[in-house]
Amino acid sequence: MKTLLLVIFILASFLSAFSQSSEKKIKYIEREITTDTGKIIKVRTIDDTQTDIGDPVPLFIFRGEDNKDYTNSDFANKTLVINFWITSCGPCKRELKRIENELLGKYPSNKFAFISVGPNVSPEELAKFKKSADIKFELFRDPTGDSFNKFAYSAFPRNFVISPEGKIVYQGIGYTDSTYQKLLSVISETIE
Repeated sequence: MKTLLLVIFILASFLSAFSQSSEKKIKYIEREITTDTGKIIKVRTIDDTQTDIGDPVPLFIFRGEDNKDYTNSDFANKTLVINFWITSCGPCKRELKRIENELLGKYPSNKFAFISVGPNVSPEELAKFKKSADIKFELFRDPTGDSFNKFAYSAFPRNFVISPEGKIVYQGIGYTDSTYQKLLSVISETIE
């Protein structure tokens, strides 16, 4: 009996140590989200962001409305904002409309670029989303979602600010007035 208990104890200790060393730490964040009705609520969610501030921007390929593919090299030496959205996201639409009205055209194109990307979106879904969001600027899509998954796996909208040197200087999840103001502040600091 003592031998059996000792074997069980050793086996349990081994399995516990093995499982702890092979698991990725789960990070949680508390953030405010805006519901489709405009109400702001606080939630605790898993932060599945795959990058960190200071990391080089992951290699990406996004397809424009012109059906041309764009990569990191197309935006080299500029401050770049990558915005991710999904078609069912009301806050994404409100944020993009605000960006169109307040941000686009503010900085010279040789210093600043903004790309707004829908992962796993067909050309038809992109056109429908663009019309329902009432925006005029070009949207991009990540047809397979592979490029988005280098940044994160869920939670929209998401914004990443990339320095002219190709480093991530900001990562934001969700859309509220405070997250939007922080985004604008980081863009301004990175350009100047």
